[in-house]
Amino acid sequence: MGRKEITTKEDLMKVIELFENTGITYWLDGGWGVDILAGKQTRIHRDIDINFDAQHTEKLLYVLLNLGYKIDTDWKPVRIELYSDELGYLDIHPFVLSEDGTSKQADLEGGWYEFEKDYFGSVFFEGKTIPCISLKGQKVFHSGYELRDKDKHDISILESLSMSFFYLFLSSIRECLFDVNIYTSLPLALTANLINRFLHPFLSSIRECLWG
Repeated sequence: MGRKEITTKEDLMKVIELFENTGITYWLDGGWGVDILAGKQTRIHRDIDINFDAQHTEKLLYVLLNLGYKIDTDWKPVRIELYSDELGYLDIHPFVLSEDGTSKQADLEGGWYEFEKDYFGSVFFEGKTIPCISLKGQKVFHSGYELRDKDKHDISILESLSMSFFYLFLSSIRECLFDVNIYTSLPLALTANLINRFLHPFLSSIRECLWG
């Protein structure tokens, strides 16, 4: 029997739920990360890419192995690729998180990739707020190497998002909300809750209209 070479949206949502249940800080990355920014699946995906808090690497591996995943490629501390007959390929990347919101990832030469805090965000997708690499972060992560056809596709999606009314509108509204937080002393947790409960669903509706 051949391996599962495609991860579906249903597989993605199961993996997201799995990570939510671990309590480990994570962000969706890769091609699926681009597609949830777009609000819909735009291409076929072989795997699911997740960046996570490196201090919980052993805990996460324990959970995944007990759920039927097996390690296919072990490049710790850079990345680990696992495979599940049910959910397909999962590529996990340990990130060392800093208190100021920045992070870093080990590279294969013994050094580090360093990431700004605005590379990380979240998006409302399929009824859930999902942590993911931001539009800015995705653009950076899709640079510095020889592009494959799927990378070129992802970049075209990112460029269209950069120009879309949705992202311009989202940025403006979010800036206004956090300005309100500063000047009225509205608790930050309440501001974030307002964004998740009302702003994301509203903007998702606008996004659906834009994308058709």
